[in-house]
Amino acid sequence: MEAMGPLYRDLRSRYGDEVEIHVVDPRNLFTIFALILRDARAHSLSVWKALRTLFRIPVTGVVVNGQLLARGRWPDFSELKEVLGDPKTTREEVAGGLA
Repeated sequence: MEAMGPLYRDLRSRYGDEVEIHVVDPRNLFTIFALILRDARAHSLSVWKALRTLFRIPVTGVVVNGQLLARGRWPDFSELKEVLGDPKTTREEVAGGLA
């Protein structure tokens, strides 16, 4: 869990409220199922890909837009930046009140 802290802070620092971050206990299958189905629907993934993601999530796993990005490890922040792209607003704009 300690390794997740820096990743969480980096995501919040770069993307702010533009991303949703859910830390879910792996025993909470109902929430995991609901979040994956919601993301799959929002990002036009097939039912097969959503189910594949659902059944492949280990205790340590990162799902981005309904797809499993990292399994059994915390990914580097650079991997997440590659998938998420640039933020819509820069943090300086937000701090300056423009966003």
